[in-house]
Amino acid sequence: MSPLFFMKFIWTKTGDYLTVDVTHLPLVEHWLEQLPSNKFKIKEDDFPYKSINRLQDSLAKVNELFKTKFNITTFDYDEVRLDQNFLNQVHRDWAQVHHDHPALPRLLDKMGNEWLDLFYDINLAFHKIESSCEIRYIEQSSETKFKHQLASLDNICDYLSHGISHLSLQYWSLGRDEYDAWLHSDEVAKITNFDRLPYTLDCLLKRPYNNEYPKDYIQWMKKQGKNPIGSYIPIGNFKDYKDSVGDLYEIFVKNNKVDQNIELIL
Repeated sequence: MSPLFFMKFIWTKTGDYLTVDVTHLPLVEHWLEQLPSNKFKIKEDDFPYKSINRLQDSLAKVNELFKTKFNITTFDYDEVRLDQNFLNQVHRDWAQVHHDHPALPRLLDKMGNEWLDLFYDINLAFHKIESSCEIRYIEQSSETKFKHQLASLDNICDYLSHGISHLSLQYWSLGRDEYDAWLHSDEVAKITNFDRLPYTLDCLLKRPYNNEYPKDYIQWMKKQGKNPIGSYIPIGNFKDYKDSVGDLYEIFVKNNKVDQNIELIL
């Protein structure tokens, strides 16, 4: 689906910003116009800071051991960076070391559990970073209780998708939407398909994509005389980062450490 418009995602104190390809301009305009402001604070921060620190620590210690004890320079990087190419290289190098030196895990185990743990933490931390970079923002003056709801659009189902976007809106209606009801085999659910919009904005740093509906879901809907609808409300994706989502990690880590809001400007 082609983006219709661009929006700025700005950190208010540092002035850093990202450009967002807006998926549906009428929807975003409607949502922002109803909010008390276009500024948001962090409500839930699930960024894997410990894994980032663990990756840096493990690489440094394992590299020093490998160079001095085994003359292996695989992890002798100039610097540890939070970008897609570097992280992919770390993963490739970690796998290659196993291939080239199959006895290494056994040797590390004999040297003490710490070394084997550090070695495997490189891989575990890498995958944790890739899978867990999530932040939920809420309008700066709002409480976090469910009572804060905004009126939706009459044709909201036209804007629903099935897949993943960098930025999206949380389901904020009472009951369940059609897809959620099917997913949990709920035959008695109160169905409300996104008839309320939230004060929150979800940010997920994974590669965005659109997905086909599951065949079973389509059949389940047809039995009820309905057409299948999407499972979430996409807002947009960070421009030029669809193929290199890992390049976003550093700017988010930097700005999440600062006590500041974000601002959305169309």
